[in-house]
Amino acid sequence: MKAAATVSIVFELLGAAVAVSLLKIFSAGAAFGDLVQYINTSKALAIIMGILLSVVIAFLCGAVVQFL
Repeated sequence: MKAAATVSIVFELLGAAVAVSLLKIFSAGAAFGDLVQYINTSKALAIIMGILLSVVIAFLCGAVVQFL
């Protein structure tokens, strides 16, 4: 149960950060491409890939256990 809550919190924080960044970008009259200056995309991508990888590993381990 805690893993689902963690995933929810991570994506909620990422979505809020993107929304606030877009508000700041549009209020400053800047281009949409400036979003990468506000969001650390490499760290966000690493966190998302870690979440997806943990889901895949959990699925594979569960499938092996059920097969056995």
